[in-house]
Amino acid sequence: KDMAWIWRRLLVALGAAHTKGIIHGAVLPENVSILPAEHGLRLDNWEFSARPAEGGFVTGIDASRYSWYPEELLSESIPTPGADLFLAARCMISLLGGNPIKNSNLPVPKAIQSFLKGCTLASTRARPQDAWALKEEFDDVIERLWGKRAFHPFYMKSKPKKP
Repeated sequence: KDMAWIWRRLLVALGAAHTKGIIHGAVLPENVSILPAEHGLRLDNWEFSARPAEGGFVTGIDASRYSWYPEELLSESIPTPGADLFLAARCMISLLGGNPIKNSNLPVPKAIQSFLKGCTLASTRARPQDAWALKEEFDDVIERLWGKRAFHPFYMKSKPKKP
């Protein structure tokens, strides 16, 4: 359920950016900050983002995560919102302890596995392109699995500070 909490907030952040015509292009675990006190999420590292309507493309690829990226970002094609959703789904797969490249070993119900795998299809055309619609679809999935949504507190364990 914590993954669902994070995924929904990530889709909201991406939906807001995409509505403004911006593709983040680096939705990687190190760029997703959880803000438990605010009950929210922050997507960092926007310096390589693109505005496809202006002919822009993502100008930076994290070499240590090269295999995470969809082909359209690696080939410097004009990115679509689906590229961000592809990377966001890989973040969730990784968060769940699965293999984000092979989309395997996911310890979640099959419906969520299928949902995340659908976001990481190789074909840009086959992949979802609308974060807002995807959030609504995901809400339907989690309602079928767990019933009506209710407030879900999010707690993070903190590491003890060294003296």
